[in-house]
Amino acid sequence: MPQRIHEMNDSLRLIEQSGLSRNHRRLLLLIDGNRNSAELARLMGRSQDETQQLIRDLEYIGIVR
Repeated sequence: MPQRIHEMNDSLRLIEQSGLSRNHRRLLLLIDGNRNSAELARLMGRSQDETQQLIRDLEYIGIVR
């Protein structure tokens, strides 16, 4: 289950600096350490593959693990 590593304001700033999308921001807001990727995909209204890619993008910039 994805977990946030940084404070929300710091994470949002990193997303903006990295040029990631609004969907990345939406996903970050849903990540709470209790939801798995399937549940996050359902809440986002996206496929599980697309959601997994968004999570990988957030991991790459170091704001979730």
